[in-house]
Amino acid sequence: MDFPAEFPPDPEGTPDPLRWTSRVIALTTLALALLNAAALASWIEELPAAASTARAIAAAEAWQAGTTQLGLDAPRTALRNAWQRAEAARWQETEAQR
Repeated sequence: MDFPAEFPPDPEGTPDPLRWTSRVIALTTLALALLNAAALASWIEELPAAASTARAIAAAEAWQAGTTQLGLDAPRTALRNAWQRAEAARWQETEAQR
């Protein structure tokens, strides 16, 4: 086999890889913005204090309140609660072994 390998040309009608990748990134960003607004708000709160940061915090908190009101944070909340219960159970198990 020769290096680099010669690949046959893409068949007609194959989607453009850059367009496909752009769509995947856009959909993923939208999903994270809708389902994980708490992480966005948390990240913005860690930015250095400035007038623009204060406006960004207010916008992020409003966005988080809106997604919470729509119930879009339910999957994240359920996963976080399950993780905290598992972590607490493991901690209690470790304490009992001492």
